[in-house]
Amino acid sequence: MQRKKEQKTLAISNVLGSTITREADNVIYTLQDLKFQLLLQKAYSSQVLVLYLLSLYMGAKLGKIRRKRLCKIYFDINLVKRKYKWTYKRKRKDT
Repeated sequence: MQRKKEQKTLAISNVLGSTITREADNVIYTLQDLKFQLLLQKAYSSQVLVLYLLSLYMGAKLGKIRRKRLCKIYFDINLVKRKYKWTYKRKRKDT
């Protein structure tokens, strides 16, 4: 990873101790369980979600997103996760 000395880096990973996490200044671990990762198909989806949540957090800190809107988005994200888990359990029960 090449960068200038004054630049800070942020890695998003599901793997503890990977090369990118050792070299980055800051790390966000997704730490998704295997069942949920399979539902998302790849760890990539959870990494995109982390970037989205990070952008929401930054937008809220800068006053660009209202609290009511932020709460609605967080609720919707949790609702999607619950629906995925429900679907996964139902599919396993049917097989």
